[in-house]
Order: sequence, then structure tokens, then C-alpha cells
Amino acid sequence: MKGSAFALRRVLMGVVISIMLPLTLTPGHAIEPSPFNDPGTLIAVRGGNLPSLFEPSGSLWHSRLQRVLIVDDGGQLAMMDSEGENVVIWQLGNSDLEGICLADSESDFVYIGVEQNPISIQEFNLTTGQVTRVFDLEPWLSGYGNEGLEGLTFISNNGDAEGGRFYVGIQATGEIFIFSLPILSSFTDNTVTFVGNFTPENQMQDLSGLYYCLRNDILYGIYDSFNVLVAMNTDGTSLKEWQLPGNDQEGFAIGDNGLVYVAEDVDEVWRYQFARLPEANAGEDCIVTDSDGDGIYSYTFDGSGSIDALEYRWF
Repeated sequence: MKGSAFALRRVLMGVVISIMLPLTLTPGHAIEPSPFNDPGTLIAVRGGNLPSLFEPSGSLWHSRLQRVLIVDDGGQLAMMDSEGENVVIWQLGNSDLEGICLADSESDFVYIGVEQNPISIQEFNLTTGQVTRVFDLEPWLSGYGNEGLEGLTFISNNGDAEGGRFYVGIQATGEIFIFSLPILSSFTDNTVTFVGNFTPENQMQDLSGLYYCLRNDILYGIYDSFNVLVAMNTDGTSLKEWQLPGNDQEGFAIGDNGLVYVAEDVDEVWRYQFARLPEANAGEDCIVTDSDGDGIYSYTFDGSGSIDALEYRWF
């Protein structure tokens, strides 16, 4: 949720960026044009297929269910297909929901970042429609008010006893806090273990969303005052920076075939098509094309061949 200071900053930064592009935020990393190859498709809007009191603040693509999940500043969770149809709404109370992530696509649980009432990560069961656990983050994140927890993602690690760790993005400072939660070792324990925190190399404030791409081992951050998307290593070192279409972007998630779902706090959810993805292992960009116009996008590394993106994991 944005405070008045960030609202003013957004206006000022919009003016500065429009005058100064191309701009460099991280030394050696100029901001590149939008990474998407289309103008975007509006799939959800407040008062349309979303409730009249719904402000999208975080997004997730659930690969097993083939559904987009969107959280709302007022405590609601929406689920829909990639076209914005077959909408289901849950009410989680009056909590300020700001992020959502998945730890295991085979489980029934998703994890929701709550900025206030209380500051926490909530475990939600999609089958029962109930919050099953609340992990209290107040001891570490209580000093930020409306500019606190704004992004949430899970970085998996097969060597970790709990399958990985939760990364929480802070709006006011741009810091990322790391927590370990007993999501594998217990179904009832709500103990929180603070692991550490860091500031990404780009040093930007107004971090508004986080997403971890498992396939490429890349952590994405969005910064809505700057309208910028940053790809980084999990230690915060920058890989690439792009202009991000739209305004007030608070949720970013990559789905099948390089489709991207962006939640905007101005009441909308947009779907885009990635044109290029940084390939950490290949050391080159992954180029996505639909050469025969059949709606199936393919990728190629060196132009020597391609394979249907349906067989490729973007997440």
C-alpha cells in the first residue's frame, strides 16, 4: 500500500524518467525497453470481473491449477483462468494483503504476505478456503507502517529442511528480508526464523513486488515509482533492467509459455507475453517467437533450432 510520499515520488519519477531515458539505475545496467512483445491484454478489472472494492496488490500463476491468483489490499483473494474467467473470490478478513507465492504446486497451500493486521505470512488452503496458519513477522517488520511488506516470493532449495525460504520485499527501503518457516516439518507450528536481509544492488526504494523464477534461478523485482522490472541473482546483484508497462504495478508472476501477469493497484490485472528471458545457465537471452502464428511460442538460444515453449518451464 502506498503512502502520500510515494504517490508524489511516482509523479516526479515519471517526469524524470521520461526526460532522461535511456536511464541507468545500476552501474553497467541501462534500462532497456519493455521485455514484452505485445501491448498487453486486460484480464481483470475492479467492478467488472472483480468486486467493486478490490485493489490488486499481488499476483501468482498456479501451474497445476492453471489459474491466476490475485490478492487485494482489503483482504480478498481472487482466482481466475488466464483469460480472466471462472472467477472465485475468498474473503480473508480485513488484512492488507500485498503478496502471494507458492512453495509447492502439488500442495493445496499458497502463502500470502500481509502488510498490516497483522504483519505476517498467512498459509491459505485453496481446497477448504481457510487460513490454516499465521506466521508473525511483527518483530522484524513493525517499523514501516504503510510502506512495509509489499512483495513475497519463495526461493526453493532441495537442500533446505523446509524446501526453501521466503523472501519479503520492503517498500520504504527496497530491502529484502529472508525467513524460514516450518512448512514441511509441521502442519501446526508457526515459528518464524529470521535468516537475514540485504539491499539489492540497484539501491532503489519503492519495491512493490517480488517473483522467483525457478527454471532460470532469477529473482525479479518490480518498482512502481520507476515503472521498472529488475532481474537479479538471489543475492540481489542485477542482471537486467527493463521499462515496465503500466502504472502502480504491485504484482508480477510468470506463467506458462512466457505469459506474464501484472497486478496494478489502479484496479487492473494485465497479461503480457515475454519476448526475451535472461537464461542464467546459457549465458544468453532466450528468444521467444511464434513463427507460424499458431499461438504456440517457441524458444531458441542460438538460432540453430527451437522447441515448443509448451515443453519449457518458465517458472
